[in-house]
Amino acid sequence: MDNLGFGLSDRPRDFDYRPESHAAVLRAFVERLGLRDITLVVHDFGGPIGLPLALGEASVVRRLVVLNTWMWSFQGDAEMVRKARMASGTIGRLLYRYANFSLRVLTPYAYGDRTKLTPRIHQQYLAPFQDPESRERVLWPLARAMLGSGRYYDSLWLMRDRLKGMPSLVVWGLKDPAFQPPLLERWRATLPQANIVRLPVGHWPQEESPDEVTRAMQDFLASSNDT
Repeated sequence: MDNLGFGLSDRPRDFDYRPESHAAVLRAFVERLGLRDITLVVHDFGGPIGLPLALGEASVVRRLVVLNTWMWSFQGDAEMVRKARMASGTIGRLLYRYANFSLRVLTPYAYGDRTKLTPRIHQQYLAPFQDPESRERVLWPLARAMLGSGRYYDSLWLMRDRLKGMPSLVVWGLKDPAFQPPLLERWRATLPQANIVRLPVGHWPQEESPDEVTRAMQDFLASSNDT
């Protein structure tokens, strides 16, 4: 599925595009289709958007795959707070609107090997956001939410024990300039049962090492089907 505003999805003007709002839409999507026993795969903002499906008392998630993501407040992480404040302020808003900052600058920056971001792949990310209004209305709210949705992230973090025991796989790009190895260590503590796969790539393991990520997921699915 596309989150609202991304891919080919609509961009309603009365939607605020915060992760907690995307999470509510995802929940409605899953309920409308009657999905159960989901293998949930989350990356980046997919964590705070998708993980509520696994944390709820009536969880519909059977297995979990985590790639370079989070579900806790960044307060106390000075480096993340500094970056988030820059992106969420007035200058950040202008950069998102007029320079397409997140897709033209941050996306290449977050690759461990930028040659893996081919023009064809990059264009797939750029294509839905050709006009300044779409970038300010859809992408910039996520930059603001890095700090602005801290209470929401904390509410997820308080429920983290509900994930213990769930079959889990963590695939982590160790060269991610934003989500660095200490975040992986937090996931290791949160998901002590998880298989951990470390890759010498950046923020986008599924783009930089698709074969390795696919193999890790296939092995994980096969092994968890046996239990």
